Amino acid sequence: MVKCVCINDKHKPKEIPAQKWVTEGNEYTVVAIYKMVQPGAVLGVILASPTLDETCAPYECFRIGRFGFSLKDIPALIELIKNCDDLQDFDPMKLLEEELEYVSQ
Repeated sequence: MVKCVCINDKHKPKEIPAQKWVTEGNEYTVVAIYKMVQPGAVLGVILASPTLDETCAPYECFRIGRFGFSLKDIPALIELIKNCDDLQDFDPMKLLEEELEYVSQ
């Protein structure tokens, strides 16, 4: 698990109820990461809370770019990526670089 802070709570999809949405400035705990198919094959995070369930379909996770991570937590974040089933064939640093590049556009 890795701590993060929400840095972007804008553009909440209408399918996700307000009580299951993240709030800018609040701290959360990432429990899993995976490569989302849509939109654009980016990294998604599953949080300890709030959790997205079938009522939020088609959304199952939050885009990783909504969150900021402390530099001291980057090694734990990389380890979490390495331990996630669908990311074992990917280079964690390349995935993070792609996401950061996408967010900065």
